[in-house]
Amino acid sequence: MTIEINKAGFMTTIQDGGRPGYAHMGIPGSGFMDQDAAKVANKMVGNADHAPLLEVAVAGIGLTIHGDCTLAVVGAQAQVLVNQQNKDTTECIELSQGDQLDIKPLTGGMWTYLAFAGGLVADEILGSCSTLPLARLGGHEGRRIQKGDKLRLISPATVKGHSKPKHKQRPHNTIHSLAANRGPEFDLFTAKAQQDITRQAFIMTKHISRQGMKITGSELLLKNKVDMNSCGLVPGSLQVTPGVEYIITHRDSQTTGGYPRIIVLARQSLNQLAQIRPGEKLYFYWV
Repeated sequence: MTIEINKAGFMTTIQDGGRPGYAHMGIPGSGFMDQDAAKVANKMVGNADHAPLLEVAVAGIGLTIHGDCTLAVVGAQAQVLVNQQNKDTTECIELSQGDQLDIKPLTGGMWTYLAFAGGLVADEILGSCSTLPLARLGGHEGRRIQKGDKLRLISPATVKGHSKPKHKQRPHNTIHSLAANRGPEFDLFTAKAQQDITRQAFIMTKHISRQGMKITGSELLLKNKVDMNSCGLVPGSLQVTPGVEYIITHRDSQTTGGYPRIIVLARQSLNQLAQIRPGEKLYFYWV
């Protein structure tokens, strides 16, 4: 059975639970941007938590189904159509030969997940099928999904599936609170900067990718000028660059960087961070 891509969007990839353990080789962990949403999608159709699925960015996607299967859609809010008819995503969706599935541009959040019962066929590299386009690793030919691609399922199945849990049916928030730890260079910042990091609102910019995102806020000053060597980075590191625009790393982040890290987000906050849209406010609080 195949799934033909009619509209791919601009950042659709195959992702799974990621490939941790290779940062010393310069390879990021990758994996689902919103791990919670992706795991729920897999559970709804009976797949393993970390099974490969389609991760769709804000522009949406269009598919034609060549066979019978069951699908779950979880993550950012969007209008979902099958043969131009609205579908309720609180339950699994049954698809038949020739059906056309369209997910319109996402309206609440940044990433949504399409899990197919039986799982997607994908290239496994270093123990993971997650796509890392910069290195052409994993997924479908190591790249983003394109119009005209034909994807296959491992074991196509129609299943009753499970309902979407209540916490994944809530409306998207536009103000966000993210748990954080002190970063390795926290003590190099002025007392005012150390206070401001948890006392002010930051704003998400339009610069968002799987590598990270830029946010704006008041200027966070160092006590003295610092010449840093490149240091290790993990997802959720807030790098303070000159000016008032800062970088938070995410799943496909480079593994080293040369800017001071004032905070590092708690792991559970990465899922929330992934769904913040441009213009929305975010606050940090100490774990």
